[in-house]
Amino acid sequence: MSDVVVIAHRGASGERPEHTLESYRLAIEQGADYIEPDLVMTRDGVLIARHENEIGGTTDVANRPEFAARRRAQIIDGETMTGWFTEDFTLAEIKGLHARERLPALRPRNCGLRDPISSLIKAINPGSTIARTIASSSNVWMISKVMTVPVENSLSFSNFGCHFPQ
Repeated sequence: MSDVVVIAHRGASGERPEHTLESYRLAIEQGADYIEPDLVMTRDGVLIARHENEIGGTTDVANRPEFAARRRAQIIDGETMTGWFTEDFTLAEIKGLHARERLPALRPRNCGLRDPISSLIKAINPGSTIARTIASSSNVWMISKVMTVPVENSLSFSNFGCHFPQ
């Protein structure tokens, strides 16, 4: 066994838009030992694979007029951010968005791809092809992100039966 462990942070994000099933699949094909999805929560409490809860830079939400009114400012980790936030969208709405390349100048060949946004359940669902590939080839190293959403949103992992050991 090798002393080197390959963790595909955001999947094969240099070759596919980050945090998409295609980026995870490609990372596994390339030999990743672990797939590392960052997780944020939707308004209806579903965990989705995104690096942060502000999705303006990684999805096509800014081009969707029906969501224009949801653009707002929010304090995240002590900093004011303006954009569209996962906790303002249901999973059904998120599923209608497409991932886009976060760094188009660095990764121009990823710019025309239209990969869907994935929920954690879809990524690890035993019936899905990607989950079978992960189970047979890799491990999943999950990281919860941006848990500082306002209390009035009443979103927390514990509200939805998710409990993490101390």
